[in-house]
Amino acid sequence: MSGNFLLFIFLTFLVFLYFFLAGLCRFFDSVFVLFTIHRRESSLLKVG
Repeated sequence: MSGNFLLFIFLTFLVFLYFFLAGLCRFFDSVFVLFTIHRRESSLLKVG
């Protein structure tokens, strides 16, 4: 009983961790894309 309950908690934690890391990676990816676009525009403005 207690072993199954601990396994359930562990699996729930793994699923939560997976979704949390996926969201974090997506968030950092969007921030990185915005940063590179901003940097590219600033460099183009300097060249122009």
